[in-house]
Amino acid sequence: MTARRFRELISQFSRWGFDVKDWSLTTRTKYAKRAEATDQWLRYHRETPLLFADQEDLMAYYLSTPPNARNRNNIRQALAGFGKFLVDEKYRIDNPALMLPRYKEPELLPDAITPAAALRVEGAAYALSPEHEALTILLLYTGLRKNEARTLQWSQFDPGYWWLKFYSSKNRRERLMPLHLRVREALGRQRGSAGVDAEFVFPSPRIPGRPISARYFHTLISVVGDEAGIPSLHPHQLRHTFATRLLQQVGNLRTVQTALGHADPKTTARYAHVWPEDLQRDMEKLSFQEIELPD
Repeated sequence: MTARRFRELISQFSRWGFDVKDWSLTTRTKYAKRAEATDQWLRYHRETPLLFADQEDLMAYYLSTPPNARNRNNIRQALAGFGKFLVDEKYRIDNPALMLPRYKEPELLPDAITPAAALRVEGAAYALSPEHEALTILLLYTGLRKNEARTLQWSQFDPGYWWLKFYSSKNRRERLMPLHLRVREALGRQRGSAGVDAEFVFPSPRIPGRPISARYFHTLISVVGDEAGIPSLHPHQLRHTFATRLLQQVGNLRTVQTALGHADPKTTARYAHVWPEDLQRDMEKLSFQEIELPD
């Protein structure tokens, strides 16, 4: 395969990533660059293009990259995506990238935003539109996963928006979520904006009868973040913020676990960290003075 033909294939891969996988421009660009870099390496070191590479070829390239777990996992994900494209478009019958190993990554603390930043986010969302506000407030005050929020239907709420009933997108368990006043207010405004006949809380602006796409969902939250002075704000940050703040205020991991829909309490325990200013305040309370008891 010539270099020119491979560039055409990369362009087709990028279009497929948008049409079929609904990948963002950032993801499509990153995956395309990884496929190009892999192809160049394979041509030089293995004398084969990426299109015809087998598992042994890909493993050789994989092991030549920096031995960082996150880096190699990202490489695997990009090459597996390219392999899926090749199979879907009938260029290959197999996807050897799926055989590349995954590496265990170090667990990172959730990247919650501060309460002050959360208030700015609320204000920015309210100023933008009922859709921006309802989506942002739902994430901040319920901790829904992004697909749970994106595909919400009005039939899942009671008439006064006091309760939300749904099946978790992750473990398929039914959850019943009480709704904060701010959520009820935002949903009321969004219902008026979306129309009483709408099926989905956040209907697609392009495809009738469908919810907004994952790409548009991220765009809405990103715009809110930009307006609030928080570049690159993403939906999961708001879920983390909800969990962290709830734990700070109620001090009960079980409550947070139930609200988030976690099956394993170890997952919820990630939120049991404190803000530096809280740590400073609490450490100043430390004293070794003996307490004098009354006679």
